[in-house]
Amino acid sequence: MLLNYIKRVFGLPIQDGIYPAKPVHFPFIVDEILKEAAKGNFNPDCVRSAEHRTSLKSQIKTSISKGHCRTVLGDATSRIAVIYKDNEVCGFSWSVAASANSIELSMLSVRDENRGDGLGKKMLRESLSIYPKGYEVIVRIYKDEYKSDHNKYMQKMILNEGFREDSKQNKSTNQFVKLIT
Repeated sequence: MLLNYIKRVFGLPIQDGIYPAKPVHFPFIVDEILKEAAKGNFNPDCVRSAEHRTSLKSQIKTSISKGHCRTVLGDATSRIAVIYKDNEVCGFSWSVAASANSIELSMLSVRDENRGDGLGKKMLRESLSIYPKGYEVIVRIYKDEYKSDHNKYMQKMILNEGFREDSKQNKSTNQFVKLIT
């Protein structure tokens, strides 16, 4: 009872599930991004460049508090969600809609100790369910560590959810797309 009261006071979820990120989640999200970037699963510039880290932290804070962030393409609608399991935040997803009819699922991460629990798939499906019909969803997997087990699993998961490899590719990532119907 006391734990639930404290959670309510701080706006934290009382039961397991997926929720919009709050300022209290900021340290978890930043730590998870930096840890995964060091492994090559996210943009490696997050760990290489102090300027990039500062910009990233600003984008996360703005995304959590205002629902938008600044991207290289300009202002974009942004959504960060967290997933709870056993009263702990275990992962997050970050979506950015930078153009009129497309959304990029920029980041999806689950703590190492919770991988294999189906939380990433649950977050991906929840994200896909709230995107508008007719929008194209883009997911990129970094090629640096493309052979890692984590990235192989991510590729398999997104292909199983109906994504296809996009004809538009760049040198640092493999891009996958799905039209929301």
